[in-house]
Amino acid sequence: MDGALLLPAEWFGPDFAQRRQEWGMPEERTFATKIALGLKMVKRAKAPGGPCELLACDALSGRDNHFRAALDMEGGR
Repeated sequence: MDGALLLPAEWFGPDFAQRRQEWGMPEERTFATKIALGLKMVKRAKAPGGPCELLACDALSGRDNHFRAALDMEGGR
């Protein structure tokens, strides 16, 4: 349904600027943790008309208090 590519933090540093341009990475793309990317995907799925009735996650996300609290704020777990 959705996906986001998790990239290493160092890829967003100045040493990789030329590579990011060569790869066609959008300039507005910034580093995001796995948890942050997951929350963005949940928000997109819950957008008006989005079919989001069930959420499954891995052990990292499931144990993350901030992730679970953010899900509660979004209206569901």
